[in-house]
Amino acid sequence: MAAVAEAGNNIVIELVARKDPGASMTLVDLFERLAALDVLVVCLRCSIESAESREASRPDDMRGLVQRDYGNVEEDSFDAVVDTDTLTIPEQVALLRRALVVGSTGAFDRLHARLRHYAQAMDWRAFEAD
Repeated sequence: MAAVAEAGNNIVIELVARKDPGASMTLVDLFERLAALDVLVVCLRCSIESAESREASRPDDMRGLVQRDYGNVEEDSFDAVVDTDTLTIPEQVALLRRALVVGSTGAFDRLHARLRHYAQAMDWRAFEAD
């Protein structure tokens, strides 16, 4: 993904930046690779009821992710927050356009630092071979 962005392409990466160390490890590598680029971190938010309804309507077996992930993110880790329950699609687009003009508020750096901290806090002994 970073190579595509470094080649001058705009990219969108969808992920859940959870607070737990296990999830942080995979994100730290990605964030290290993106650190030299202009990154805008956007939160797409909805109510837990909406998220559960969307999850239930999916044809896959990925049930339980909403319960695991909902509310498990850093609240100040975003440059912009888009509430899909309260904003119309034109309002969401306008908010994103404004965020692109304003640029980063430092959310990427804050989130990157937290992910490194969580990853360093992980107890790697659980993964050692006996």
